[in-house]
Amino acid sequence: MKNILLVISFLSPVFLWSQLSVSSTYNKLKKCKSTQCDLIFIKTVDTEIKKDKAHEFEWLAWEAGILDSIGSDKRDSILQLIPLKRVPDLKYGSSVYLALGKQKADSSQFNDAIVLFYKGLKTSQRYGFQFLEATIQRQIALSYLKLDEYKKAESHLLSSLKIARQLEDPLLQANAYISLGNAVKEQKRYPEAIRYYNKSLAIARELKNKRLIAGNYNNLGNVMRRTKKYTEALNYFFKALEMNKATNNQEWISFNYNNIGQTYQDLSNYSEAINYFRKSCELKQEIGDSLNLISSYLGLAGALAKNGSYKDAFEFMEKYNSLKDTMNLHEQVKALEELETKYETEKKEAQIKNFQIQGELQKERERRLNDQAEKNRNYVILSVVLLLFLSGGLLILIRSNRQKQLSNKLLNSKNSEIAESHLALSEAMGELQVKNKEVLDSINYANYIQQASLPNLKQFKNPAVDIELFFSPKDIVSGDFYFLFPRKDALIFGIGDCTGHGVPGAMVSLIGMNGLEKVTKENTGLNTASMVEEVNEFLLKSLHRGSNTINDGMDLSFCVFEPNNKILYFTGANHNALVIRRKSKNTEDEFPTKYENETIQMGVISGTRRPVGRSFVNVPFENNQFNCISGDRIVLFSDGYSDQIGGETRKKMKRANMMNLLLVSSSETISNQMNYMREAFHKWKMGAEQIDDVCVMIIEIK
Repeated sequence: MKNILLVISFLSPVFLWSQLSVSSTYNKLKKCKSTQCDLIFIKTVDTEIKKDKAHEFEWLAWEAGILDSIGSDKRDSILQLIPLKRVPDLKYGSSVYLALGKQKADSSQFNDAIVLFYKGLKTSQRYGFQFLEATIQRQIALSYLKLDEYKKAESHLLSSLKIARQLEDPLLQANAYISLGNAVKEQKRYPEAIRYYNKSLAIARELKNKRLIAGNYNNLGNVMRRTKKYTEALNYFFKALEMNKATNNQEWISFNYNNIGQTYQDLSNYSEAINYFRKSCELKQEIGDSLNLISSYLGLAGALAKNGSYKDAFEFMEKYNSLKDTMNLHEQVKALEELETKYETEKKEAQIKNFQIQGELQKERERRLNDQAEKNRNYVILSVVLLLFLSGGLLILIRSNRQKQLSNKLLNSKNSEIAESHLALSEAMGELQVKNKEVLDSINYANYIQQASLPNLKQFKNPAVDIELFFSPKDIVSGDFYFLFPRKDALIFGIGDCTGHGVPGAMVSLIGMNGLEKVTKENTGLNTASMVEEVNEFLLKSLHRGSNTINDGMDLSFCVFEPNNKILYFTGANHNALVIRRKSKNTEDEFPTKYENETIQMGVISGTRRPVGRSFVNVPFENNQFNCISGDRIVLFSDGYSDQIGGETRKKMKRANMMNLLLVSSSETISNQMNYMREAFHKWKMGAEQIDDVCVMIIEIK
């Protein structure tokens, strides 16, 4: 009830200006102490709409905005009553765009959500609705956070905070501060993150907002853990856990358990880590949070192994792999092949049926025109005969009437056939829409499988290297992929670029990843050329079944790095590797410099001009060895980045421009350099369609 009054206090002046009589509605809500205030509110607004039909959609927009702000599940039913074409003309359309954007964000359609939020932002600014403007600025930022666009998110949150301060609204300020903390934390600006969280926490305590207090405690705990202050981290996590238990927030209780388990594991207190990981797993299973259950299984397996419980560790690692992979790669490839064949077959059958129905309709139209022409001709003849032969005309008239009756029967029959054809066409179109949805749902699930098969670089920690990635598929699923296989004495990593993109490219990439995993498990040496040749043989066998041979393949960057002596072994299949080094650190005369500026040198380690898979060129793969030093950066990339069409001339970026971008940004931290490359790519694209999958990996030697 308190939230309702807070929102109405900001919205009421708007609608007094809009000539809506909200005062009586406001007074009724002010007195409401029921648990069903939203239902009472809806009935009250319905009464006002009956009195003021001229402003029906303004009332509905106001109603939807308030229901959305208090989290009522009645919001969506009200939104359905407002035609989308009317929203831009409504003075309070910004609240509708805000609610619609939240719907998209809740279903992970963040780009669509941002489009709707910007429309709402423009409307709120036009009419000076600062409360809504601040709220929408924060919603835009939350979507950008989900898309890993932390700089953009920070900019919108600062705008939201500025307005919140002008309005002297404490809850708006607290929400802006906690989200700003999340944005700068992901940029590793930890002191700023702590400052923002503490500001949000102070306001939350004044408001006695337990959910917001618990959220700040949890976030402060994450910062402490990232900076290895484990005792302080545990203190914050347990505070958050206590408050979430008080409000029965099951989802966040499971996150608190997992965070506590990770911290105890960092402290080598494996028995406590196991205890809290088990609690997290059990609770996530209970609430059906399968996606986050994966990380809890992995944490539990690691803690059990460290504690010497290898049998139990193996059991939970099996659960982790089962939940992560869902099915093995061969079954995934087969499912994707069947999916594509089924989609194309059903699409062609529907098109053929549609053409047949259209042809029958055209023939029927011609028959009806001919029948009408024949009747008109008979009427003319009948008129002439009546004038010349009155007596004979009577007989002709009777005959004509009989013919007319027969024609009407035929016409009625044809009309029935047309109606049946229309019904068949409608059913066919409905079936096609259902099939299209099934195919899209299956492809989206295939994307989930592919993402689960790729390594999680955000959770990867290694004392020898830092890794940053820019991975942007052209379609839902990708032909590009990346891999990471840690060994006891070395680290294997690289990227692949399969023939094509979308579903065909994804099928080949799954085979390629399966081959790489098999080869790296079976080989413990450092001969990268030999291992790439084994991947080549695996791919040829997989793509040649019986009499069917597929001429697809992939380009590959394959690296093995020895941390102890900082030696990089590299084999490229139609791929080169780049080495970036500061001139002040370079003492080698044989550094393979290809590009440079005043402070940076960039060399090229050449690969073999031959793909993995079927090829007319059978030269052996080369095994390159390179001595690295601390601070060196290795860059691996597919051709999707430099081949992107864009710029003012709408031409390809070309590799020279990409090399210049790498040189210019190499003086930044590795994280900022990758953000620079990502933003430069989107700026170059300028709204044009992406033409290929993009994968760029930067590895910094510590």
